[in-house]
Amino acid sequence: MDYWHPKQEPTPDERRAFEKARLDYCSGLYSKEMQRKELLEKKAQFYLSLVTLFIGALFLRLDFLKSLQAIIAQQPVPHSLVWTVYASVPAVGIAILVALIAILQAIAIQQYLDPAPSQIVDELFSPTATCEDELGLFEETALMYAIALESNRKVNNKKARWVKIASYSAIGAVVCLAILLGTSSYLFIYF
Repeated sequence: MDYWHPKQEPTPDERRAFEKARLDYCSGLYSKEMQRKELLEKKAQFYLSLVTLFIGALFLRLDFLKSLQAIIAQQPVPHSLVWTVYASVPAVGIAILVALIAILQAIAIQQYLDPAPSQIVDELFSPTATCEDELGLFEETALMYAIALESNRKVNNKKARWVKIASYSAIGAVVCLAILLGTSSYLFIYF
């Protein structure tokens, strides 16, 4: 409080405008956080599709791995190429497994709060309702939005960490698969 400019109490119209602005602000932030949730879930679904594609490709092409093993067993292949093949196969598998676990963790996180009261009739229309006027309704609703926003942001942050792990694992799987395919192509061509 400044000595030269003492703080004045807001008028009822100013108070109403402030509570309405706070409600609009909290409601807008809540909507953005729910959009973030949708985006994270779409990313998780994309990575799940990618991992499913990898798993399907690997299981449909097991004969490729058998023929690669036969070339390595029959021909004198440099140890660096053998090591690259034997290291990249489990690396692809581990990367796919980590990506799958991370995706399932991201999808499983669903503890979101709704700003609407669970018992709306009791909250708004019973004689013991805490909101008695428009100002109280604005204030209480903004508070519910703020509580839901903070909780949902924490949930989305957890979900985002799992989606990030899934993305890095999927990239790792692509890199390892590219190394495996490049090495095996070299072996099939030159050996």
